Amino acid sequence: MSRRRDGSTLAELLAQNPTLNPPDRLSWVAWREIVGSKIAQRSRPAQLDRQALTIVVSSPAWAQELSLLTTTILDRVRTKLPSVRALRFQVGHLEPPITPPTRNRVVPVAVPAELEDRLAQIEDESLRDLLRETASFSLALPQPPQRR
Repeated sequence: MSRRRDGSTLAELLAQNPTLNPPDRLSWVAWREIVGSKIAQRSRPAQLDRQALTIVVSSPAWAQELSLLTTTILDRVRTKLPSVRALRFQVGHLEPPITPPTRNRVVPVAVPAELEDRLAQIEDESLRDLLRETASFSLALPQPPQRR
């Protein structure tokens, strides 16, 4: 893990700044990992209040569907946010996830073992997940021709 001139790592700097890395939030990557792509497209973790995580969903039908999965989702959420004791589902407006246009869609590739080893050294799980996802998409992009 690289260090800044003052000896601190990026993960340490993010951990010191609650605005950049709030301890009661789940990143988009972490949320999608917990619930899967289909559910993540129709829901977002909103806020943690008194150990209850509010999840905004796209419709009453999704609120009901996810309420049936509360135990499973809660168990998975607690791997990232151990303080969560309950889930609340609230119908609301969801911003669509940012995805590349369909015709130019990039399919992520597996991250090489060497990079995976380096990522494992990053203590901040959210940062590690974000960097892994970024690398998997970046590695999938076509490489420009080499100049001779």
